[in-house]
Amino acid sequence: MGFLLILLFIPLSSSHLFTNIEIKGNKYFSTEKIIKSTNFCKSDNLTEEKIDECLREILQLYKNTGFFDAEIYYELQDNTLKLNISEGEQFRLNNIEIKGNRFIKDNVVLGLLGIGKNRIFRIDDFRRGIDEILDFYGNGGFPFTKIIPSNFTTEQNKIDIGIEIEEGPRLRWGGVFVQGNSITKNYIISKQLRIPKGDYFSENQLYTSHAWLDKLQYIEIEDIFQLVKGEESGTVSLLITVKEKKSNRFSGIIGYIPSREEEKGGYIGTVMTEMLNLFGTGRAIRIAWEKQIPPYTKLDVTYKEPWILGSQSSLVLNLLHFLEDTLYTFSKANLEVKTDVSLNISLNISAGWERFTPACIDLPAARKYSLGSAIEFSNLDYQINPRKGVDYIFFTEYGKKAATNVMKFTLDLLNVFPLFTNNAFAVLFSGKAIRTNHPPLPEYEQYTLGGYNNLRGYRERQFRTTQMLRVSPEYRYLVSRKSRLYLFYDCAFFKTSTYTTGTTEDFFKYGYGVGAKFTSGIGIISMEYAIGEEKTFMKGKIHLGIDTSF
Repeated sequence: MGFLLILLFIPLSSSHLFTNIEIKGNKYFSTEKIIKSTNFCKSDNLTEEKIDECLREILQLYKNTGFFDAEIYYELQDNTLKLNISEGEQFRLNNIEIKGNRFIKDNVVLGLLGIGKNRIFRIDDFRRGIDEILDFYGNGGFPFTKIIPSNFTTEQNKIDIGIEIEEGPRLRWGGVFVQGNSITKNYIISKQLRIPKGDYFSENQLYTSHAWLDKLQYIEIEDIFQLVKGEESGTVSLLITVKEKKSNRFSGIIGYIPSREEEKGGYIGTVMTEMLNLFGTGRAIRIAWEKQIPPYTKLDVTYKEPWILGSQSSLVLNLLHFLEDTLYTFSKANLEVKTDVSLNISLNISAGWERFTPACIDLPAARKYSLGSAIEFSNLDYQINPRKGVDYIFFTEYGKKAATNVMKFTLDLLNVFPLFTNNAFAVLFSGKAIRTNHPPLPEYEQYTLGGYNNLRGYRERQFRTTQMLRVSPEYRYLVSRKSRLYLFYDCAFFKTSTYTTGTTEDFFKYGYGVGAKFTSGIGIISMEYAIGEEKTFMKGKIHLGIDTSF
């Protein structure tokens, strides 16, 4: 059996101009279907090679539907390309002979192959079936399985096929060999792979381990994972080539707020430094300092200990201290256990202690103990500058101080949708609420609203609220992988509560502006200009930031 293509070449020209296509002899496919399956284009100059390529595409279309003896003749007459198709018989499957399979039975192989007797034999279906069989073997501990089509025979309009399976040895996971790392310890990479040593080899596990390793911010995978002979008999090991990325970060944001009526303006800012891979052990520390107006300073220190007690969980210690003008100080210590239950889902459980110390404010000193939990789902395609995906976080906390119970709820839903090339639309829905058995709550217990990365166009922490719903849509033009230009709009519905009287008020505020983030020789530089309720250019808020790695 062969596939015949007869070309009637016209030697007087190497390219042809035609305005019409005529097709004869086609019964199974319509003329429109045949033309759409090729790169033919009316009023186009086509070389003999291009015509030959298009005709082969038509033959492939027929072959994929069982017409193995299809033939095509063509000629050019008066700027018309004429095709004469001889379809031949449509072949159906008769018998399948399977050899070499010891691990799985014939009926399982046939089920995976997905083609049955008397069905039209399609090459694409056959190829997909072979891939299904290879996947089944690959996930059952046979990484070196081969499948060889042994024969194709035809009689009348029936086809018999045979496949020979070379299963190879069934292997278990062995060790991991790493090259290219000079700082990061080998055991850190091995733990992040999450390979169950001693279990049978699985291709799905291989892909999952690749994705886990790709989540490390200080490691870049240089090459595909290679399978090598294990040190123990009956095992297969991994050879991984990596490149270490800069794991220390420094970022700073500076903003300017103009004076308004009796409120003094000035510069505000945040400075943060972070080390993600201390001594090559995956430990991390983050220190942030913040200054706002009116006089407010905050120091925030976070330490992360990964793989506690040999598990896949991390222990995170956070220490927070801030001074609100000369009115009071607030300190908090929080201990959190974070577990990544899958590539996209993480669970957190936390316990905290807080202390409020008044200075020249008529509030009693207080201590509070709290328990919290959080769940996060994220599948953003790129954390720094995503084009698609979601990032959902739900957090709840129960706190108790003396006879007062405080419940806090937070829900953040970020959705990023790809538009046309290099364009995306992002929208954040953020909801927060506080409940207590002894209202009203003092201000330091309430949420703050306003400022950079919050309700832009307003002063930092301008509002205090017990209930809030914020919606922030952004239209983004992605200049590069780490750079973008964007337009944004922030709006928030929120409720305020005065501590002494318990008086509540409802508000709706909004702001809008433009921003840019772009890469430079010193890191990622960000700029934002936002206008709030003043609605005048000179009253807008400006923020400049830099994020660099070293």
